[in-house]
Amino acid sequence: MVSPPEGVRIGKYRVLRRLAHGGMGEVFLARVDGPGGFEKTLVLKRVLKKLQGDPRFIEMFLNEARVAAQLSHPNVVQIFELAELDGGYVIAMEYVEGLSLRSLMSAVKQKHVTVSATMAAYVCAQALRGLHYAHLLRDDRGRVRGVVHRDVSPENVLLGFNGAVKVADFGLARAAEAAIDHAPLGKVTYMAPEQRLGQLIDARADQYAMGVVLSELLTGAPLSGLSGRPRLSDVTLDVIVGRALMPSPDGRYLSAGEMADGLEEYVRTNSDANATRLGDLVRIAAVKLDTEGEQTPGALTQLTLPGHVPEVQSSAPEARASDVLPVLPSNPEPVRITAPTAPPPRPTRWKKAGALVALALAGLVVLGLVLTAPPGPVQSFERPDLLAVSPPRQQERPTPAVAAPVPSTQVEVRDSRPEPVVLPAPPGPKPAPRKTGHVQVRVHPWAEVSWAGKSLGTTPCPPFELPVGRQVLTLKNPELNLTREVVVLVKPGAEVSVFENFLK
Repeated sequence: MVSPPEGVRIGKYRVLRRLAHGGMGEVFLARVDGPGGFEKTLVLKRVLKKLQGDPRFIEMFLNEARVAAQLSHPNVVQIFELAELDGGYVIAMEYVEGLSLRSLMSAVKQKHVTVSATMAAYVCAQALRGLHYAHLLRDDRGRVRGVVHRDVSPENVLLGFNGAVKVADFGLARAAEAAIDHAPLGKVTYMAPEQRLGQLIDARADQYAMGVVLSELLTGAPLSGLSGRPRLSDVTLDVIVGRALMPSPDGRYLSAGEMADGLEEYVRTNSDANATRLGDLVRIAAVKLDTEGEQTPGALTQLTLPGHVPEVQSSAPEARASDVLPVLPSNPEPVRITAPTAPPPRPTRWKKAGALVALALAGLVVLGLVLTAPPGPVQSFERPDLLAVSPPRQQERPTPAVAAPVPSTQVEVRDSRPEPVVLPAPPGPKPAPRKTGHVQVRVHPWAEVSWAGKSLGTTPCPPFELPVGRQVLTLKNPELNLTREVVVLVKPGAEVSVFENFLK
């Protein structure tokens, strides 16, 4: 299939340029026109003609595209239309003006920009929110569809100039697998162990892939295998990544949302990473990459295809790059700030201080008559960090005519107030031992929890407070038509965890 030149239409869409091509299809930047000067820029993905003769591929491609079209979330690339145009299947989807996470990582590797640990956590948390939404997508009957992305990678995480984080290409890797006899397609570096082995996978495979992405963002290098994960200097992030990369799915987080919770708490605790700062970072990286001739700002929605080969766009005019953001130096010289000269002290404040010092010195002169040492010159009051203020000059007092030092009679001033009497606190009743404890219930994928015939809620949910002793919890999942009873020993003031996997 020959690529259409710029300006040629595919159905109602006018092609602006091709963004990428691969073994599954082509990706174009296009525009749709409407009445009254209406225009909308979007992305077209067209399936290659050679694949349209494979009934297995077409069936799965259409099924996956229909499901993906139901996704509507701020962290997911929106699909507008699935149609058959000009003898081929086309998907029209949202255009994200910015960079892919892979392009941002390339800018980091070239030392154009720096991504902090908290910004990396923020980006991955946003992507996990989109994945979690997709994992819980339900059909018209309220049943979970079981959507799994299967190809989470830096190429499929898009970052907008407005700070948006969006996951692209849900389910299309699964359709591509049908074209090559169900061989697991995707990027092996980011595959969970069960996916590499061709086993049945669930949403936790996407969580594993996002753990690999986060590790690569933090260390600057891809993982070299299950035993090659480098330890992170930040303990909190090391724990989060380590749990997401557990070889067994049962050892990972129960959901992508739970992993996102941990990352968002880290961001709140350590910095103010947000969409505004991310947008600024993406703009700077885009300008730097454009300067290097690697990518044109604004042409970055390169939605990946299995085996895709991104095209190098021609450099945009200089005015285009300057419109995005001024180029900032990658290694600016340190700014030396000279300490300002200390301002003179406020006169009103120290006039009052001088008066107080004068009164104090006058009292000392009177007491000097009865002290053992002869009266000496009065020392001026000074502060090392401020200008000294001398008290008003006092008239010199004549020295008493005393031939010999005053006898060693000292005047001792005693405090006439009695010492306070500290009474011991009266013995109070001992606190009664707690008669309840807490139970944290986790069920995959979910369950309704009840105790003694009373509904406690639906997982995921906060810990329950139950009486001490052996308690029986009833876990019910109507979708799977499964009910289980779990016996748990509740201890006073303690919390115990219960985990059940309804898929086993």
